[in-house]
Amino acid sequence: MPKKGKGYRRRGAKWRIDTSYRGTRIRELCATEEMAEKELRKAQTLIDEGRYLEMRKRSKATLGQFLVRYLGWCKTEGQKAFKDKSWRLKAMVRFFGKDLLLSDIDPPLLEGYKAARLSKQIKPATVNRDMCNFKHLLTKAVEWGVLAENVGTKVKLLKVQNQSLRYLSGEELKSLLAAASRYLKSLIILAVNTGLRRGELLALKWTDVNFRTGYIELLDQKNGQMSYVPMNDEVKATLRKIPHRFDSPYIFSKGNGKAPVDIKSHFSKALKQSGIPHCNFHSLRHTFASHLCMSGVDLLTVRELMRHKSYAMTLRYSHLSQQHTKKAVAALSFFHSKKGQQSESSG
Repeated sequence: MPKKGKGYRRRGAKWRIDTSYRGTRIRELCATEEMAEKELRKAQTLIDEGRYLEMRKRSKATLGQFLVRYLGWCKTEGQKAFKDKSWRLKAMVRFFGKDLLLSDIDPPLLEGYKAARLSKQIKPATVNRDMCNFKHLLTKAVEWGVLAENVGTKVKLLKVQNQSLRYLSGEELKSLLAAASRYLKSLIILAVNTGLRRGELLALKWTDVNFRTGYIELLDQKNGQMSYVPMNDEVKATLRKIPHRFDSPYIFSKGNGKAPVDIKSHFSKALKQSGIPHCNFHSLRHTFASHLCMSGVDLLTVRELMRHKSYAMTLRYSHLSQQHTKKAVAALSFFHSKKGQQSESSG
């Protein structure tokens, strides 16, 4: 038991903080003694800084209320994965409850979410994506003064086994194209010849395509930087076959002229008809990079074409360059005399 005067004591299975500091009442309920000690120190610091009462008032914000504010910010920032992040976070809010106070979110609660998802056979990588999105939401809550700390930093991500990158062989690609509709076929051809991501392809506009320079010009909405994706003859020919719509700026537009949200069902149908297992649309991006490496293209060029931010991302394809590097090493002949040339005699 803690010594009298510490300001907290055990109450059932939890620890209750109930004390006064400089005339301000502090009352909290914590899972462990260590957490109680830490929360008390944090509260005393906030009181010293004159921010405790304000923070307590702001911490009454619910998860549902803050999600609306956070998603509004994400949309304004033009985040590429906004739609994916939005439905993932909304699903998490349904799990926790929209009326949950942000201040009541703690590590055991987040660990419980991980366990619940894994019990439903959800892949660890998927659970990690959910957690990363939620941790960022909590980070913003701290930055905007709604929370005192991000408890998500205390929750570790699940270990994910490194698996080989799935890419299509030439024969698989031919089978997939044969099973695809004309609309989907154009998307597949562009994907394996440019390495563009699904979201980038679906948001592609005719103004992004410069036939004169031979590049697709992409503007990153987040940092305002331009990316230039080279087009080969197959990409140019495919784009020229797609009819322009005067009522839509998008190359792959829906019937209402808007950019399509997803093509998962169409792609899954083509995969099933072609008998290709363990593949998704992102595998086409891996196909682009993998075949570049197998063709002898150096990894620095592959990194540039894939627009990877880190070289480590590109190194995942290094094993596919083994034949190319083997030929390079074979050119060395430090310890072999040339044909017809006699080695020097000793002494």
